Amino acid sequence: AFGLVAVSGWVASEFFKILVARQRPNPALLFDPLAPETGTDSFPSGHVSFAVTLAFAVYFLARGTRWAKFAAVAGVVAAAVVAWSRLYIGVHYPSDVVGSVLAGSAAVMLLTGCWNWLAPRAWKRLPVNAATRRFLL
Repeated sequence: AFGLVAVSGWVASEFFKILVARQRPNPALLFDPLAPETGTDSFPSGHVSFAVTLAFAVYFLARGTRWAKFAAVAGVVAAAVVAWSRLYIGVHYPSDVVGSVLAGSAAVMLLTGCWNWLAPRAWKRLPVNAATRRFLL
C-alpha cells in the first residue's frame, strides 16, 4: 500500500502532463538560469506530486503512533522545499506547483478511497490471520 500511495502522484502527474501539454518556462528569460536545458512538459511538477504523495505515504505509516505529528510536519516541510526548489531553478510556473499539490492529493484520496472500499471485501475472502489483516488494512 505504501508503494501504491507514493507512486500515485507520479501517475497523476503523467496523466495531467499528457492532458495539458504546457511548455516549461523559457530559461532565456531568467536572469541566471540554473537549469538551462528543460525536458518534458511543465504542468504539473512530477517532483512536487511525488513529494506530496510520499509525505502522505509516510504519514499513513506513522498514523496512530507517537511519530504521526512529526511525519505530518516533516512531510509538509519536505514537499514545500521541493516545490520551492522547482520554482527557484526556473523549471516550473507557480501554477504548476499548486496543480501538483492538488493532483497528488487527489490521487492519494482516490487511491485510499478505493483501497478502503475494496480491501475489506477482498480480505474477507482470503485466508489471512488477524494480525496480517490489521497490518494491511
